[in-house]
Amino acid sequence: VGEPGIGKTSVLDAFQRSLANAGVAVARGQSVEGFGGKEPYYPLLEALGQLARRPAENRVVDLLARHAPTWLTQFPSLVREEQQAGLHREILGATRERMVRELCEALEVMTQTDPLVLILEDLHWVDHSTLDVISAIARRREPAKLFVVGTFRPADLILSESPLKALKQDLLLHRLSHEVELERLLESDVADYIAAEYAPGDIPAGLARVIHRHSDGNPLF
Repeated sequence: VGEPGIGKTSVLDAFQRSLANAGVAVARGQSVEGFGGKEPYYPLLEALGQLARRPAENRVVDLLARHAPTWLTQFPSLVREEQQAGLHREILGATRERMVRELCEALEVMTQTDPLVLILEDLHWVDHSTLDVISAIARRREPAKLFVVGTFRPADLILSESPLKALKQDLLLHRLSHEVELERLLESDVADYIAAEYAPGDIPAGLARVIHRHSDGNPLF
């Protein structure tokens, strides 16, 4: 959680790099500010598409075919010709509630043995359908090696009157989530950053103080 430029994406990039050699799969999706409406499940579809399109990931496609056919049909290029007729029969009359349940079950099966980190960015623009999935995942009781991380800007959450605000409060109240609030940098933090980037002899005295005063501690600036 934090204001624009505070470093939410940078923190997640560093976190993802730390997982690269740990055998942990990472999938990322991002909500977008839709002016003409928002596609349901947009960040989840983006993340799931990344998983399914990775080399040697036929396992994900087969798993979706068995446990989440309504989701597999969202990726026509991944559906084999011999699967098409059967899939269309299975998804007849599919509801939003069914899509939520299917994805939860598929993620649980997928992460029984192999851990997965699911990163969803800019949730202040999230669509209602994705919120249904987040809420359902948080309340499931089946064992799963699944870690869901989301980012959002508090001010945008208030301005947009997003239902994420109510969901966040409910999950925190029931200890189903944890909030990490990113703070602005102190002058000492700026000094540490400069010291790591430049040789000591190249740093004019008082530079950290000047940068901190002009940027007000926002890492972007």
